[in-house]
Amino acid sequence: MRGSTCSRAFRGSENGMPLTLRGAFLVASLALAHVVAAAEPVASDGALPSASHEWSGAEYDQLGTALRSGTVPLPRFADEAGAALLRRMTSNENLSAYRDRRVPVQTRIRLWLPRFRGMHEVFKAYLRDVTEKGARPGKELAALQACLLEIGALGADLNVEFLRTVQKDDKSAQQVAAVNKMNKVLPSLFSNAEIALATPGFYAAEDVSKLVVAMDSALPHLKKVFTPELAVAIRGRLEADRVRLAGKDRAALERMIGELR
Repeated sequence: MRGSTCSRAFRGSENGMPLTLRGAFLVASLALAHVVAAAEPVASDGALPSASHEWSGAEYDQLGTALRSGTVPLPRFADEAGAALLRRMTSNENLSAYRDRRVPVQTRIRLWLPRFRGMHEVFKAYLRDVTEKGARPGKELAALQACLLEIGALGADLNVEFLRTVQKDDKSAQQVAAVNKMNKVLPSLFSNAEIALATPGFYAAEDVSKLVVAMDSALPHLKKVFTPELAVAIRGRLEADRVRLAGKDRAALERMIGELR
């Protein structure tokens, strides 16, 4: 066991989920929840947005609020309507708009936040299904975790751009503090993905592969908000994962290790 708070020594389980992994996910979720709560989500009547069109940030908020309430069942890939909702919520449509530098970065962050906040609430709803109700982590949780990595990577880029260009004065002090706080917790998205990757049997093989692809894509962006100490720790954990992966997954892992050298 390494001297990390995200220990690999899974001693016992609760509701079928390793206790250490359960704790790591919950701690990170609480930390992220504290940060994103700075902007209150929209009210929701419990209805889910339609899967027939591209969603706005407000609709991601609506989705997260509805699923957090527990008044509607969690969409599942096994159900046709549920699969349509899951495909819509994890779609990367319109993410490029957040990188359009013709739009002020402060505006793009404001537009990004409800999308991230809503998806984080959705992820927590599925995570509670595992930690509190004993459900097995399935395709839905894996897809959501991969999606959060992508959205988090975008957020890291936006935050770095903001801090690089903002004029540091009293007017911007609150925004700068909020961005710095977010940057401290965004790395947990990658750290938790690695914990899931390193936990034997947590995800099915095909879901592991999808998660590895998402991690490989997100790391060049998320590493911008890693501390030097975290980068070293994550690289060591990835190196230990070599024994678990082969083929394309192993090649992606090697790229990630190289990214942190």
